[in-house]
Amino acid sequence: MTLLAIFFFLGIVSATPSYDVNISMGALYYTKVSFCHAELIKNWTCGPSCLYHPGVQVINVYHFKSPNMSNPWDLQGYAAYNPSNNQIVIAFRGSHNIPNVISDVDAFLVPYPMAGCEGCQAHQGWYSAWQTLQEVIRHDMAATLALYPNANLLVTGHSLGAALSLFCALDLSATLKPPQGVTVHNFGQPRIGNPALALWASMTVPNHIRVTHNRDPVPQLPFAKQPIPMGYLHSPHEIWFPTDTAQGWRVCADNATTEDPLCLDSVPFYDWQPSDHLKYLGVELGGAAC
Repeated sequence: MTLLAIFFFLGIVSATPSYDVNISMGALYYTKVSFCHAELIKNWTCGPSCLYHPGVQVINVYHFKSPNMSNPWDLQGYAAYNPSNNQIVIAFRGSHNIPNVISDVDAFLVPYPMAGCEGCQAHQGWYSAWQTLQEVIRHDMAATLALYPNANLLVTGHSLGAALSLFCALDLSATLKPPQGVTVHNFGQPRIGNPALALWASMTVPNHIRVTHNRDPVPQLPFAKQPIPMGYLHSPHEIWFPTDTAQGWRVCADNATTEDPLCLDSVPFYDWQPSDHLKYLGVELGGAAC
């Protein structure tokens, strides 16, 4: 490939999709439902969080609690179909609190085994968490896409759930190849892998919106630059909200090989604000946020 072709290629995979805050809010409420009790999710009776998307048909609720106390995963998510807009949704709950998120940083990089992802490495902890749910979600999505082949597929999540959402989207894009592709729209996502994985993600799931909030520390984990470089890089596209409302966002100038230093990366680690991780677009998340 010539140098000109390489730059042209990177320009294509890095082009920022158009941003609509109303789409973010819709994804955020799907994510908010993932914090609810499993029975309320199954019956779609979780109050205002469910009423934001009335008429949703739940396919399955996923829960995995690790018996290993040294790796205490407590994962929850669900898959559903929304007939009002012909949309399949997979949403993942985040960690319950900030110390839990920080303790999740089992930050060794391990080989990412997907075919075609040359030199890719993934965060050991978050990738292993995805693997606990991988087979059942693949099975459910194969059956659901057979029923609704023209449906669009949205994967969303917050915090740890945002990391799971990107691993999920990459997996389904590569294995099931949904006819309409996969859209990722997540909130407070930590970095999930090395630059090779970030580049591959930008090609495999180009419709990826990564919403960040003000001084939220979690999207800066594991460290890419300061205070300790650890070999991680986000894939695009970041939308940064430097206030506590759903207004005044910045469409960041990140791409397949670099993050935007004028968005959340502009906040030094000594100025992080953990409470910013638990509120997105003015909506409370985490804990008993259902």
